[in-house]
Amino acid sequence: MCIRDSMTTATEKDARTIAWEKDPENAKWLQAMYTKHLGRDVCVEGLEYWLNDLKEGATRTEVLSNIMLSPEYACAQKGGFYVHKTQMCVSKDSIYAELNK
Repeated sequence: MCIRDSMTTATEKDARTIAWEKDPENAKWLQAMYTKHLGRDVCVEGLEYWLNDLKEGATRTEVLSNIMLSPEYACAQKGGFYVHKTQMCVSKDSIYAELNK
């Protein structure tokens, strides 16, 4: 869902805060699901996307099911890092090997 895989900018933090404030209860739940199942914070795009799904009538169970069907979730289950820009799962071992060259 995230367009960028880099550090969050001030503008993105502002957008995330605005999205969060529209539905804080579901935003808090989404953050917990991202942390538990993807191992990261929910990004602006993901937050807006899933909050809209919930607003349109999707249940939390349906949203979580869809998150767990994502390539990012499959990658996280293998212990990798999902790179949205390239839509690739990169293993931690390959990253560590590259850093230790």
